[in-house]
Amino acid sequence: MTVEIETPVVTESARAALARIADLLIPASDRMPSGSSAGVAGELLETTLRIRPDLWRRIYPVLVECERNDPAAILKDVETRDPSTFDAITEFVAGTYFMNDRVRDLIGYHGQESTPSLMEMSEFADLIAPVVERGEFYRHAPD
Repeated sequence: MTVEIETPVVTESARAALARIADLLIPASDRMPSGSSAGVAGELLETTLRIRPDLWRRIYPVLVECERNDPAAILKDVETRDPSTFDAITEFVAGTYFMNDRVRDLIGYHGQESTPSLMEMSEFADLIAPVVERGEFYRHAPD
């Protein structure tokens, strides 16, 4: 049985509020782009919504509130009053930010990569061979 998760609808005003929050959390530096310029509220938003619609449902009320009030004040209030929602906001924004290829290039991280095991590395083969030849054995731990 496949469970379909509905992708949330994003209004332009919620997108604009998310861009403002993203820039508060991740401002531009001389080396790194801001949250909004990295596409947190733009082209990468739909990807994050497909992966974590649960976070969007948590942060959407805050975005609506930011449409009418100062996002910096709202964010500070949420951080104090509702830390779990603040965590959801920061996780959503940072997770989306680090999906940006340029950001990953700038920090030199392109995700986890497969590395060979010690058994596959020829320089360790002689060192490990006696252990492999010995086979598995263990001692029972006392109760």
